[in-house]
Amino acid sequence: MKNTYYLIFLVAAVSIVYYPILLNDFLYAWDDQWVVMNQYTTGGWSLSNIFNIFIDFYHGQYAPFNELSYLILYSFFGYDPLHFHLASLLYHIANTVLVFVFIRKLLQLSNTEKKEDINFISFITALLFAVHPVNVESVAWVSASKVLVYTLFYLFGLICYLKYVITRNIIYYIITLLLFIFSFWGKEQAVTFPVCLLLID
Repeated sequence: MKNTYYLIFLVAAVSIVYYPILLNDFLYAWDDQWVVMNQYTTGGWSLSNIFNIFIDFYHGQYAPFNELSYLILYSFFGYDPLHFHLASLLYHIANTVLVFVFIRKLLQLSNTEKKEDINFISFITALLFAVHPVNVESVAWVSASKVLVYTLFYLFGLICYLKYVITRNIIYYIITLLLFIFSFWGKEQAVTFPVCLLLID
């Protein structure tokens, strides 16, 4: 039951800190005009457009899952900045919850902390992640949402790897590898994922 309260507090903290972004417009002179508003977003759900999203290095960037996120939002809401900012906020809420889950599972496996302390340590860690200024750019700036997308799959992958460590079920290992690929399709910095698995080991 205490975990539920922790999670409610985390969601509330992120919402309170970041709700002002919902009032913001796009940054038309600072990358949104080409990262978000481009031929892939407006290209629709044709096979050729999806194919191009996955093979093109657009302006030297490769983030097909992030571009697909823009395409989904545009398909439903057009270029309405409210929904793009809301998506970023929801990504950050999800990532904050995943940080809580990951740290909790990691501490349970490590047996280095008292059982009653694990939830509190996980909560404080997730809270610091939730409100830390280092995340402001990726949450408040639509063009930086690729950080949120790759982090989502990265954290899911780490949690899945912990499940593999516990069960030694090869299915969890395969899912971990798939989540690594998905994270890389969010942003190239996911290349650090295998190193993170070694650190967990």
